[in-house]
Amino acid sequence: QFQPYKGHLRTKAVNGSLICETPECSMAAALIIANMDVTVNPCDDFFLFACGGFINNNPAPPNSGTFDTAGDLLSERLTLILESPAEDSDPPPLFMLRRAYDACMNTDYMNSLGLAPLWSALQGIGGWPMVDPAWEEASYSTEESLASLRDLNISPMLGMAISPDIFNTSHFMIYVGEGSPGIS
Repeated sequence: QFQPYKGHLRTKAVNGSLICETPECSMAAALIIANMDVTVNPCDDFFLFACGGFINNNPAPPNSGTFDTAGDLLSERLTLILESPAEDSDPPPLFMLRRAYDACMNTDYMNSLGLAPLWSALQGIGGWPMVDPAWEEASYSTEESLASLRDLNISPMLGMAISPDIFNTSHFMIYVGEGSPGIS
């Protein structure tokens, strides 16, 4: 026997099945149905049955694939989600994400800070002698600067990663390669 979900989506048990009656569930159900092609027999071509409506309603532009179109649609929807104001009733991860997005988009505030955050970051990695007249070589440590950069996920000399072995994915490999300035 199913137990009703008591969280944000508020399900209830009806005749042995769980039913969600929130606006989010209704919108999701409508979107799923709109992206189906019910004229196709699912036993003949399940993919076209499940996704045929999306393919018919979103033809791929020339020189583009379905993944490009889906990616564009996803980007538009994510932007709408992020640009909605953060509300106390949002689930905590969404609330934090919207607050972080707002902070990143607040260019007026960033401009009001000027170069202070950059200056502070430079001092945290040992300074920059070309712009700091008070910089002293005796107090500088290359090792400490590189360690500080690594803490910021910047690897100017060597980059390292642990990833599945491309020839045997049941094993992991340590990959060492060229560094990255941390800017993309």
